[in-house]
Amino acid sequence: MTVAEETFQPSAPVCWCCGGKFEDRDLVRLGAHPEVGVCIGCAKYTAYS
Repeated sequence: MTVAEETFQPSAPVCWCCGGKFEDRDLVRLGAHPEVGVCIGCAKYTAYS
């Protein structure tokens, strides 16, 4: 079964830490693993914990 293009809605990128949905530009990508993205809040938390 295929989905008609006009009904396809790509899912929003999610933070790998908190699971929140964000725009791709609002996620920090890990250099060695660009498929991993974390939001700014989680990036700050992990940097200072």
